[in-house]
Amino acid sequence: MSSDMNENCMIFGDDSNVWIEAQKFAASGKSRLPKLEDCDQDPRYRVNIGKLVSRISNGRSVEGAFLYGSRPPPNDAVWNSYERFGLKVNVYNRANNGKEKQVDSSMATDISLQATKLEVGAKYDEEIKQQLNNMTFIVVSGDRDMLPPIIATLECGIPVEVWAWKSGISNEHKRREGGNLRVYYLDQIANRIFFTNTRSTRTGKIVEVDKTVVLCNPNDKGNGIDFQEASVSSCLLENCPFLFYITRSRTETSLFVEFPNLKNVEGVIIRVRELFKDYWTVESWPEYSSRLNKKTLVTLEKGTMFWSWVQNDGEKNSPLTTEQTKSVDVQAKPWSGWDRPKPLVGQSGSDDIDTGAFDGWEAVGPRNDLKRVHRRAMHRTQACPYGLHCRKAAACGRYHTDKEKTLFRDFPNQNFTKWKTSRCRDYPYCPRGTQCGFAHSDTDAWCSKCHKQGHYEDGCGFGIRKEI
Repeated sequence: MSSDMNENCMIFGDDSNVWIEAQKFAASGKSRLPKLEDCDQDPRYRVNIGKLVSRISNGRSVEGAFLYGSRPPPNDAVWNSYERFGLKVNVYNRANNGKEKQVDSSMATDISLQATKLEVGAKYDEEIKQQLNNMTFIVVSGDRDMLPPIIATLECGIPVEVWAWKSGISNEHKRREGGNLRVYYLDQIANRIFFTNTRSTRTGKIVEVDKTVVLCNPNDKGNGIDFQEASVSSCLLENCPFLFYITRSRTETSLFVEFPNLKNVEGVIIRVRELFKDYWTVESWPEYSSRLNKKTLVTLEKGTMFWSWVQNDGEKNSPLTTEQTKSVDVQAKPWSGWDRPKPLVGQSGSDDIDTGAFDGWEAVGPRNDLKRVHRRAMHRTQACPYGLHCRKAAACGRYHTDKEKTLFRDFPNQNFTKWKTSRCRDYPYCPRGTQCGFAHSDTDAWCSKCHKQGHYEDGCGFGIRKEI
């Protein structure tokens, strides 16, 4: 920046323009974090509005700060937090189709209005004239719609600074840069004013269990859950190229890391275990839940029942309560006739036992459907008929080769029904080699029409009737 800057400034910011481009910047890998492979925007990116205002004002007195945006449902907590930093927030409701309305026009109108007030007032008031000479307008938006009010401001003799992302600034701003119009990029100061918040914003500590990795039993428990969460977040941000959120367990002894955009987390679990092998126990959700729920409480009796228990001294009567609860293993088998108790010592046979006493018992079956468990076990031994082109990929319950499992793990978001169905444009110089999802020859091609290898769909004769 130039050292001969004016002493006062006014700031006009388009929240949506800055926010959307910031998310794209964070996911692109141009920041200090790796590029996200499962999305092109990072919704976790946050701005420290106080640092942003301080950085772009650069020591000048802020005579007015205006922020424009659309009301984000369901509340205005974001805008209220901006107002605490002295910004005048102008919020407008979105249209029925979700598009913004009035934001750009309102911002352009205010820029022109403030510039006109200073220009007209300077003709009649010496103090306003002095204020005009010391004023700089700062426009935080690269939108081309802001160019007309910027030109009008320059014609009033007021210098203008434009702050925007490199990916979100129009070429017209760059072409007109010079003189009293200066262009600066938020990319250069992003690491100082923006940060990533990985804490899940869901209420009730709810996670999608099929997309969640559990970190439990930390080796170092002395630092507290806040430090542990921060260290896990920092490590994953630097080493994991997927969008994730962290949720604490209700007891705040475990961390749930959720990957919302992944179809399966099998490959991620391997990576996370490698990262935290010396610090945490890393489990999938089924492993975590089964470890905590080995036993379950079930009610064994229904109604009042008395069973005559013949003791060695001949005394009977051992009444059972109306509803007795016992802890049983989840794999407990249902009661059957041959499970009845054997005669006690001193009894000759089963005639002395009142077998009718068992009529009030309710048979408790296993929690798991044994037939379903058997079917699934059999499916795991049977090869998947679709092989590498299985639409379920790693989530398929049938057998897949190690090569197929490796590809499923390395490409969790790949649609394998399209694998090798199109020609590779980079062949023979393709850098992906055997892991390329496109065919490098006709013999490598896969037809999605007849499900056979050796030709493309456009050369398939399946279903074509021949004239006799």
